[in-house]
Amino acid sequence: MKKLASLVLALVTTLAGITHGADGFKTGGVILYQTEDVLEARAPDVKELATYAQALEAACHEYFTKEARPKPPFYVLAAVKPGKTSRVWFVTPDAKETARIEPLKKKLEAVPAMAVKEGPVIIGISDEATAKAEGKNSDGPPMPAEWEEAATKAKKDLETPDEILALVWPDTDAQKAATKATTVEYVEQILEPLGGKITKPKAWHYTEGHKGAKFVWTISEQDISNGGSYDTGVRIQAFFKVKENTGKSAKEFLQGFLAAKQEGEGKVLSTCPEKEQGMFTRTCLEMEEGRFHIMYSVFWSDDISVVMISGAPKEQWDRYSPVFNRMMEFQLFDMERIEKDAAKEDAAAKEKK
Repeated sequence: MKKLASLVLALVTTLAGITHGADGFKTGGVILYQTEDVLEARAPDVKELATYAQALEAACHEYFTKEARPKPPFYVLAAVKPGKTSRVWFVTPDAKETARIEPLKKKLEAVPAMAVKEGPVIIGISDEATAKAEGKNSDGPPMPAEWEEAATKAKKDLETPDEILALVWPDTDAQKAATKATTVEYVEQILEPLGGKITKPKAWHYTEGHKGAKFVWTISEQDISNGGSYDTGVRIQAFFKVKENTGKSAKEFLQGFLAAKQEGEGKVLSTCPEKEQGMFTRTCLEMEEGRFHIMYSVFWSDDISVVMISGAPKEQWDRYSPVFNRMMEFQLFDMERIEKDAAKEDAAAKEKK
């Protein structure tokens, strides 16, 4: 999934590529109201989000070729809920201007909404005049008068936008059902026999297979308990006593693994810098191999090497990428449990003596 800055850039670049006449409307800026992780989960398809923003701009342009644009500041805010339902608000200099362009609201709400899941997504677009007038001077994201009024009446701190949106646009039964149908339910999975933990989609399957100093766990959408392969899922391989078994350090072993992948027939999409994650150091390699999009994440610490392989068919990567990112925060083993088990074994050995 693109980083938040890349998402904004993609939207602005797409909209900037449209040529309009002197009149009408042209987007000057894009505002995203949710954090990167929320957007990634709810609207993973960046292209669809950009297409929707482009359609909103086109409707604004058509309207303002016949009507005068409001003076700055002028923002269009669109909220989309699961089930492809949308609602639009304006931020204008005064209530009269908002009332004057009320017909535009109906046109914008008639624009086919993008698909979102798990909850609402809100984007705001400003015209060029507003972007130039306000620049980077802002006290926060623009708030429609209706939102500000609802927040004041609530008499408590509200998080923009979900809690405020619940007041100004309550869910219908159909919207609640659509949200539930698109929400992934997660559960905690224990990585036996080390006692580690990982969060996985409840409906996904878990298998394990270990041999000597190598441990393997597979969590997949398809059930492979009776053999076979899977299309979408995560496989974690942990190697202990790496120096003894390979003659290389834990890091060198993983560097060789990534180098072999890069020299293969797959297409390298991206790499990531080394980063501390718990007791490990992590880096990654993102590739396309055949019909699959794969993220190789490798971790090392002392004499332990870990390879985490997250993969899905290329056309479904955006859909599953948020799931893989959530599963990335796993715990390989439970040290407290290991120490207790070791203590029990020592006690049992002493009793035998």
